[in-house]
Amino acid sequence: MRKLKKEVKELLVFLAVLFLVMAGYAVYAHMNRFVFDESLSDVIITVGEREITLKEFTYYIMQVEETGQQAALLYNEENPLEYWGLYMNEGEKAGYISDLARIAATDYCIRDYVYAAEAVRNGISLTEEERAVVLENATYAWEHMTEKQRETTTFTREELILVMETEALAHKYMVMLANETGHPLEAISTEYDVNGTYYEELKLQYDIVVDERVIEKLRFGHITIN
Repeated sequence: MRKLKKEVKELLVFLAVLFLVMAGYAVYAHMNRFVFDESLSDVIITVGEREITLKEFTYYIMQVEETGQQAALLYNEENPLEYWGLYMNEGEKAGYISDLARIAATDYCIRDYVYAAEAVRNGISLTEEERAVVLENATYAWEHMTEKQRETTTFTREELILVMETEALAHKYMVMLANETGHPLEAISTEYDVNGTYYEELKLQYDIVVDERVIEKLRFGHITIN
């Protein structure tokens, strides 16, 4: 009888501990819950005083995914997702293609907002002609977005124009700097683009914060395509 009571007691203790563990996990899962479309207004990157929302970042997601999808279809037209799960082993760029794409999109986004801020600080802006080109390109891009891209980003044409104006201003300023060297193509690659010597030093002048908890949950190859 005593043995039975002891076994019942041990069972109750076990169930109590199990309940606490499950309850703790449920709280943790809720606190770390991430729903893409409910997080579009969340700030995920800060460059200086500029806060960049997930919605704005989806522009860079689209750009990187569209480029990567071309290679994915060449690799396996019937199942392009297979490509995004490949592991690349190329020195410093080793990693799963999906992860490398996420890193690339983050780097490009930060680069553009750094150079756009520098352009504004130095009194550089887009001309009316340049704005007209952005308007034309943004309108074309918006009209040719797929249904999934529209549903995922929820971009209006006007919102897309604003993001692309920032990109255009950044690229204008970066090219201006490169042209001053006399060898612009080489300079962009070695000095002014991501990992370039000038750019890496320039970045240090800005407080850059990336919400890794959100960024790492983004599975490239699955967001605006496939």
